[in-house]
Amino acid sequence: MLAKNAVAQGVQLRRAEVKSARIRLLTGDTEAALRLLSHSVACGHDRLALRRYFIARVLGAAGLDEFELFCGALARMFPQEEVAVMARDAVAFADRARRSVT
Repeated sequence: MLAKNAVAQGVQLRRAEVKSARIRLLTGDTEAALRLLSHSVACGHDRLALRRYFIARVLGAAGLDEFELFCGALARMFPQEEVAVMARDAVAFADRARRSVT
């Protein structure tokens, strides 16, 4: 696992908070995306953190600067094909989320 910088330490959420944020994320809630990203970083879930970073970015979440270095380092850890799949999945997820609210 990569060392996290002080800003991107994140906050671990309780199970109910994660569930609530995941439900809100399905509608494209960028605040929920950031909370889940922060949680994944705090828990050391590297793959999930990178996936959630891509989702938050595609949804247009503000406040991603603090995660840039950490997630950039994560992206270099994994095979580029896997990273590309994560990015494509994030775009598809965001498209589904946007359609669900219209």
